[in-house]
Amino acid sequence: MFAVGDLVGFDIETDDGFTERHYATIEQFRKRDGNNYRRKPTQPYAAFLAPEHSSTQVLPLTKLTQAVDDFEIITDHSTIHADAREWNDWYFKCLRCGGFTYKGAEVMAIHKQSGQRVRLCNDCYKPEELARLGHHVMFYGRDSREIIAALTANPEPLVGPARDSYYEKSEGESYREWADAFPWLVPVPAAELYEQWKGERDRASAAA
Repeated sequence: MFAVGDLVGFDIETDDGFTERHYATIEQFRKRDGNNYRRKPTQPYAAFLAPEHSSTQVLPLTKLTQAVDDFEIITDHSTIHADAREWNDWYFKCLRCGGFTYKGAEVMAIHKQSGQRVRLCNDCYKPEELARLGHHVMFYGRDSREIIAALTANPEPLVGPARDSYYEKSEGESYREWADAFPWLVPVPAAELYEQWKGERDRASAAA
């Protein structure tokens, strides 16, 4: 059951055929015809949303999920700070408090699909931080549409040859660099081809 003020996640289909995941708070409930309820509804049908990075939406509640469902929330101190020494520090500071404080992170939110994460203190951890992280991931996809479309049409360039140059990358090298940085965005056929290519490369290296 949703309430006004809940932070929710929802998908928006773009004009060029992509699906974007957005987050917004429920501003008010709407009837099936899109009109307002005169009284407090007992079984609302839709919600009016004003996402930060898209136009306003009126969506059935069946199209919404609680935003927190897209994230894993971790409060265990040892897990939050497990990799801190790799960054030459004993612990991770709160991302929002920044370098002006020694306040350590107390909560880590991980975006389940991408693995992107943010570490915050309890004071800075608010629902809007989940939306900020989710939209951060969404913009990775928005900025990669051309590459995604190209690899969807033809995944072969992803496993193209490398260029024998220190200063310039081949098309294949550029695609692989992108795929390694954003593995969740790689189209499935291209991802399968890339895994096969990496397996063959590793076997060839082991045999050399």
